[in-house]
Formats: sequence, C-alpha cells, structure tokens
Amino acid sequence: GLTLDSRQVEEGDFIDSLVDLTDTSVETAKLTFPNGGKLELLQYHSHKDLKLANHLNVNKIGHSHIALTVTDVPRTAHNIVCSGGTMLNSPRVSPDGRVQAVYCRDPEGNILELVEELH
Repeated sequence: GLTLDSRQVEEGDFIDSLVDLTDTSVETAKLTFPNGGKLELLQYHSHKDLKLANHLNVNKIGHSHIALTVTDVPRTAHNIVCSGGTMLNSPRVSPDGRVQAVYCRDPEGNILELVEELH
C-alpha cells in the first residue's frame, strides 16, 4: 500500500559528511503511506564489512537510524544536545538546495537524522 516517491544512489562529499564515512554509496528508496507520512529505506553498497557493524553504525543491516522531518534543524539539534545527545556533524544543505540535514545521537546513542525541507 505504499507509493514509491523516489529511488536513487547517493554518493559524494555531502553524503560522506552527513554519515561520517568516506567513499559512501547508498541507495535510497522513499515511500509514502496512504494517509501521509514517509518511510525511507537505505542499502549501503559501500561499507559492507558487517564485522564492523553494530547498533552505533549508520551502515548496519536492519535498523540503523530514524529520520525525522523537522521545521528547524539547528534548533532541534540544539535541543537534542541539551538533552544529553551528541552531534555527528554540523547541519548541511544538500547540493540541490532542497533540504538541510544533520545526523546526531539521542541520549541513548541511537542515530537520528534530522531533515528540514527548504523552500
């Protein structure tokens, strides 16, 4: 019952800096639920060494992170840090200028991707 919105392979400096890996190649599929809401699935074509994967790695099989669409990435990231979380990088604008995103960890170490759609 989900609708495929987009499917693409992401590579380059932006994705490397966002996920804190080098030479990243990750395929994404963005799906929309019938009543709203989105689900993004990722498959890393690079960084397949599963011996290194654990619950703190962005490229592990299974749940790696939760992506949230927010209205203000810097403010939301600041609130996470004030609550005991940490930043993995600073907010970055995508090369096409459509989104600002950042990866951080919540106070329990779970990876969160914060995404703000820019207009």
